[in-house]
Amino acid sequence: MLYYLAICLGLISGQIYHINLNQSFMVLSFAIGIFGLSKLIRTFNKLNLCSLTLSILSITFISFSYSNLRSDYRIATQVDQSVSKLITYAYLSSPVKQNPNTQQATMHITRGNFTGIDISVNIPPAISLKPAVEYKLLINLYPISKTNNIDNFDFANYYLANNISAAAQLIEASYIQTVNTPAALINKWRSNLIEFLAISTSGYKYSGFYIALATGYQSYIPREQWDMFQKTGINHIVSISGLHLTLVTGFFILLLSLALKKLPPTKIPQQIILAICGVIFATGYALLAGFGIPIQRALYMLIISSYLMVNRKYLPIMYQLSICLAISLIINPFAVFSIGFWFSYTLIAGIMFNLTQQNYQDSKYKKLLKMQIVVILLGMPLSLFYFSKVSFISAIANIWAVPVLGTIFTPTVLISALLHSTLLIKIVVSLLTSALYPIELLNNISMFSQAKPNLCAVILAYLGIAIFILRINISHKNTLALLFFSCIFFISNPKIRNGTAKIITFSNNTAGISLIQTRTSNSLYYNNESSSNIQALNTLIPYLQAKNINEIDYLVTPYFESVTNYLANNQITVKHQLIDKEYLDGIYLLPLDNKSLLVQNNNSLTYISDCRKIDFSEYKIDNIIIPIMLKNCNWIYQQSYKNLVINGNNKSQSKIDRLFSNLNFSAEFNQNISNGQTHVFEIQ
Repeated sequence: MLYYLAICLGLISGQIYHINLNQSFMVLSFAIGIFGLSKLIRTFNKLNLCSLTLSILSITFISFSYSNLRSDYRIATQVDQSVSKLITYAYLSSPVKQNPNTQQATMHITRGNFTGIDISVNIPPAISLKPAVEYKLLINLYPISKTNNIDNFDFANYYLANNISAAAQLIEASYIQTVNTPAALINKWRSNLIEFLAISTSGYKYSGFYIALATGYQSYIPREQWDMFQKTGINHIVSISGLHLTLVTGFFILLLSLALKKLPPTKIPQQIILAICGVIFATGYALLAGFGIPIQRALYMLIISSYLMVNRKYLPIMYQLSICLAISLIINPFAVFSIGFWFSYTLIAGIMFNLTQQNYQDSKYKKLLKMQIVVILLGMPLSLFYFSKVSFISAIANIWAVPVLGTIFTPTVLISALLHSTLLIKIVVSLLTSALYPIELLNNISMFSQAKPNLCAVILAYLGIAIFILRINISHKNTLALLFFSCIFFISNPKIRNGTAKIITFSNNTAGISLIQTRTSNSLYYNNESSSNIQALNTLIPYLQAKNINEIDYLVTPYFESVTNYLANNQITVKHQLIDKEYLDGIYLLPLDNKSLLVQNNNSLTYISDCRKIDFSEYKIDNIIIPIMLKNCNWIYQQSYKNLVINGNNKSQSKIDRLFSNLNFSAEFNQNISNGQTHVFEIQ
């Protein structure tokens, strides 16, 4: 088991700490040398402990090198330059996702300079693409945006993990021929089923929920329903996971075993037939459901347990899980960038560890109670770390959701979908409305939110859970476990002193976003080319949630109503529109208009705007922050400044480069944050 854990440690470390190609080969050579030395020591001196230590180190380093080499290869396939009006050939490798103003899908390029890569394509609503068809495409191709904004979702790592090498905007598409590759045919089967179910369940309240349970496709679920599933902690039911695969495969094996009992005996034992057929069925279901990381984990576990049963071997359950984890990471080391990876393996590891530590003299009710407590505790640290909130009512909701929605409805939904019976589908989707009524009642209870805990607090919390699960006789064991676990709730953010302001400017291709924080207040500057792209605020919202900021005291924007409503939908309240000069904790905020703002203390004056010119005869500017470049900035040459920060996009990048090349600033005094980095600037 230690060897498999060493493999996992090396693979995960290789994704977190990246080294270049030459260093990877050096580490690999060093690891092979250590491995040879361990075998030599074991052969001659039989120092088992020393040999074991060297073997574990060598396996860790070999895995570390392998992980880095995989990263180097994947990065080498990434597109690093934009290409306008590129003609290429490709087919759909995923179902088309319906967004409010566009469609999105992954496509596999079959010919040309970029043959063999997958790209994420934005498809205009007027263009309809069919699965298992090769198209001649006219596209604008872009490199993957490397967004490093604080607490934001990292799309670069997401695309890396999903083997997507570039983004593209589709201009034209024309039919070429049908495609019969396995990936294209699987996507065709899945897409056709999704389309059939969408038509069959049209008009029903939980149509999207039904489609998600059957196929794993979640685009038809409305935002308010997603919020309800998250608030009640049953979103794992919606996302097809190991629970679904286990339940559905178990139901299939039960039906198959009943059928085999009616047949005459065969030379092959019934258990072996059930195991092989179960693996085949589970693999087909996993492909139908999109083959996400949680379902991969369940499939690998099923394959391992089936192999052991067929060969009449036994391995402890935690040993099987470590093998499963190693296999998952060897096949796809980029899975560590997926939130689902950490949730899936953490929860299943905690549940299995609890099963191994049970006291068999305890009553079944005590065992069930402890298991329920463990499941609740296991999800809390990761939920607070990733989302800064957790549902305390999830235990109550899952008492209903797991047996009813998971155990009963998941197989029923899948059977009705595969039978293509419109009548049966309508009956099941209508029954879902009644089954989800208790969840709707619990939806009125708000989630607990707080500032995001750091990684150290999360690790200590899981250490506390491990102590709670362990069956050891230590006085005050549960008290010690509670102390470790409570670390995730004691979060202290450094206070901003009076007379000091922290200005956080977020990188965004379509909008200018700056958050001005004083000791007791938060003010927001937001500007955009138009009010239609208000979703750009999603760059800011994760940071506000991570810091548990629920109120914006003052807002400077030409789109006050739109911004206020959008933030309100994310449980963030805007108190006032900044119209006149305000004094906040030793800092003056002075709006020149709804697109320009001055921030002043006793020592400096900072100008925040979209590059519109300011009257230098009236103001002596020390610092300039341009969250979005919408105007001509040549006036910047007229004066000298201490700091300059500019965020741009593809349209303004050439202007920014020209501007910076003509400024005589050292690198430490200016920063172009168009590369996806948040800039934090403090006015002392």
